[in-house]
Amino acid sequence: MATTDKYPPSRLIRRRLERYPNAALWGFPVDRKRMLADFKKTAPPNIDSEEYMSLLGDHVIRVLSELDAKCNEIWYSPTTSTKQVYSKGARTGEKTVVALVKCTRSEDKFLPPPDKVEELKKVFAAQGFTEEPGWFIAAD
Repeated sequence: MATTDKYPPSRLIRRRLERYPNAALWGFPVDRKRMLADFKKTAPPNIDSEEYMSLLGDHVIRVLSELDAKCNEIWYSPTTSTKQVYSKGARTGEKTVVALVKCTRSEDKFLPPPDKVEELKKVFAAQGFTEEPGWFIAAD
């Protein structure tokens, strides 16, 4: 990919993220509809909308936190987090991604080794998330 940037890509750490609001992120997309469907299967019946939204938020946080923890067990990255990213394929123009690599622009040399990527894919597949990992642009 050609670029006009005169500096080489660099990996970002937490304290530098605010200087790069549109950072390149590599990670695994998480299907929000899938999380909602899983929650609906276990949600208690006859609850008011406020309690429903609170329980849904707890469910999403629990799922994403578990994925973050499992990712860090397989391949530690100090910048693993869940981010909103721009995506042409998403209806709203945004997707949720568990990002393991953050860079000033995409650069494959920062990716986990292929064997670790395969292990990470298994973790996400076990939760029902089968979309391939890739590069995205941070939405914030």
